Amino acid sequence: KVQMYDLKTHEVSEVLAEKELYEDQLNVYAYIWKGLRGQSLNRTAIIATRLPNKLREALRGGNSKAREQEMAAWNPVVDLPINENQVARTIKDFGRCVDAIEDGKFEPRRADQLGKPLGAGRKKDHGDWPARGADREPTFAEIRCRTCDARFSCPSFRAYQEQHSGGRRKQEQVTAQDEETEREQEHWIEDNLAESEAAHRTIEQ
Repeated sequence: KVQMYDLKTHEVSEVLAEKELYEDQLNVYAYIWKGLRGQSLNRTAIIATRLPNKLREALRGGNSKAREQEMAAWNPVVDLPINENQVARTIKDFGRCVDAIEDGKFEPRRADQLGKPLGAGRKKDHGDWPARGADREPTFAEIRCRTCDARFSCPSFRAYQEQHSGGRRKQEQVTAQDEETEREQEHWIEDNLAESEAAHRTIEQ
């Protein structure tokens, strides 16, 4: 069997909120693989590497039992189906995106849309909710804006923060917490990679 995984620095809940986008990307990868290798894929999936909030809290708290429970509950693998019929449409969508970038069209969502679930207004099935480890569907701002490098020069995001975060001081606190969380995750991944490499060398010896 041949299985393809795409690693994303997102949470499982974020992947499930936008399954169609991840499916489109995997469909293109599967199409390229088949063209290069002449071989179909038996499975395609996303590995969502961002730790869920409950697991991050357990790791910070130092409670070994809580940590073990949250680790056991965390399943970062999200299986997504292959649909080669969607490849042509996906490539056209990529083309439209490139055209917009080349034409300098970067209009943001309205501020009142950022606090709504990402799928709000779409004709889609939300049967996956509540997602694993999530008590609600994440908002547009939580998924798209949180990791956008241009968010603090975006008028919509600034207006959203003023409305939802109690002003500038709260905004700075939220930003600092996000940055600290990212650093913690990077250290966690680096430590585990180092342990894996050391174990591998030991086995080889």
